[in-house]
Amino acid sequence: MPIPGPVIPPDTITTSTNLPGNSTLVIEGDFSQYNERPKAVPAETAVYQVTASTTAQDAPAMYRCDANLAAITLTFPYSNSALGRIIHIVKVDSSANAITLAVQSGDNLWKPATLTTLTAQYQVCSFLSVTNGTATGWQCISAS
Repeated sequence: MPIPGPVIPPDTITTSTNLPGNSTLVIEGDFSQYNERPKAVPAETAVYQVTASTTAQDAPAMYRCDANLAAITLTFPYSNSALGRIIHIVKVDSSANAITLAVQSGDNLWKPATLTTLTAQYQVCSFLSVTNGTATGWQCISAS
């Protein structure tokens, strides 16, 4: 963006009076370039297609699990390496094979007791990497 000429601060109006003719010159600034909306930033969430048991390597991320061929175990990355980040998991197929959620040794998986596996097509859950002051782990923040 080129550097503009003299800048009049926002909401400033400059006047100059020509005494002999009693005319007044009013100068108003064009501030449109200074009031632009921020540019959109592309999402930073990676999307992975999972068809076999694996350890998730990235957060924030969306893991689209397709268990048509076999049941899948998705192991979360170490929570202390991803504090404050979210992982979304969705079962995209309609097979009877389940998606099992697991964590690294020493991590915790804080979730509702009813959320042991994903078994239905388009069943989804989201986890946030957090600490409770003593331990780190993955906290379920939504499930359907």
